[in-house]
Amino acid sequence: MNTTSLIIGIILLLALAISVAIGLKGGPKVKFLLFIACVVVFIGIMIYEPGLRTPKNIIMFVIALLGVMVGLGATSGGSAKQSENDMEAEPLAVWLPDQNGKKYDFEFENTPEPLAEKILTDEDLPKLKHIVIGAWGESYENNPDPILTMMIDNKERFRHIESLFIGDMDYDECEISWIIQSDRYGDLLQALPRLRTLKIRGSTNLSLGNAPEHADLEDLQIVCGGLPKNIATELQKSKLPRLTKLTLYMGVPDYGLTCTIEDLAALADKNLFPNLRELGFVNSQTQDEIVAMLLASNILPQLETLDISYGCLTDKGGKMILDAESQLTGLKNLIINYHFMSEDMVNKLQDLPFDVNESDRQDYDEIDDIYPMITE
Repeated sequence: MNTTSLIIGIILLLALAISVAIGLKGGPKVKFLLFIACVVVFIGIMIYEPGLRTPKNIIMFVIALLGVMVGLGATSGGSAKQSENDMEAEPLAVWLPDQNGKKYDFEFENTPEPLAEKILTDEDLPKLKHIVIGAWGESYENNPDPILTMMIDNKERFRHIESLFIGDMDYDECEISWIIQSDRYGDLLQALPRLRTLKIRGSTNLSLGNAPEHADLEDLQIVCGGLPKNIATELQKSKLPRLTKLTLYMGVPDYGLTCTIEDLAALADKNLFPNLRELGFVNSQTQDEIVAMLLASNILPQLETLDISYGCLTDKGGKMILDAESQLTGLKNLIINYHFMSEDMVNKLQDLPFDVNESDRQDYDEIDDIYPMITE
């Protein structure tokens, strides 16, 4: 093997290693493209070094490619389950009932400006009540500011909107922790006086404004792989007197979690949200500790639905709930989907005098190996 072939071979092998490393983090489209890159790299190696083109090496090459295909397929399946479970909690049909709702996605553009223009010039806009905004073009690099700013600047044309979901995209469009969000939601709330429901997916660079205020907002949901502390701080200063449902996904520190249980405790306050009936602090590694905090909060007596799903809830948290049955006299629904409790504990919880929504029980060997449902 001459020096030139050796150098080229090393470069191609490095390219292959980098491709595989990136592929493990990407969605199915990225994985497919990098799989093709792997094929090209292997063929390139054989072209530049004819001595490698032996029947044995070709057979090993085919076996390796089959292994890569199986491995990438398995990782894609896991991400798909994550996305599907999230959507099961709030089907898109809820956001687009009848003919009064519409979802907007980018088509071929790589920036959000054309999508903002498409929404503004849509002839259906005057009769819509519900808007869902999906991927706005390279959402891992671009924020949706052009879309939100367009709505704020044209608030008279959007004042009839009642529900808004910003960031409804699949993992292959953009992993949830990679979605770049906006800091203009405080202004948006002021521009949409009839808004009743706001759902936001992704938390990178997200801000609700220093003290978000809306006279009639009833439902606020933030779905993310890591909740930043500023969201809890902003909500502690908020004026949302008619809020009846609040759902916050915690996630993990590796993907942006800086919010603490103490921050959540400050939100679980009847004086802050006097009309709250549905509260969800979900998708947490410390779900048991969150349960303990909620059971000690002054907001518990007014709640009808308590959502502690998608996190690392174990028998420890389940026993706390059983022991606190006398405190849960007003509760109608307990949501514990995706959890790490034993079948025996689940059966005991099912005997409580309210509906217990339970599914997707996870098995684990070591407590350090359990994770919330949604992270990356």
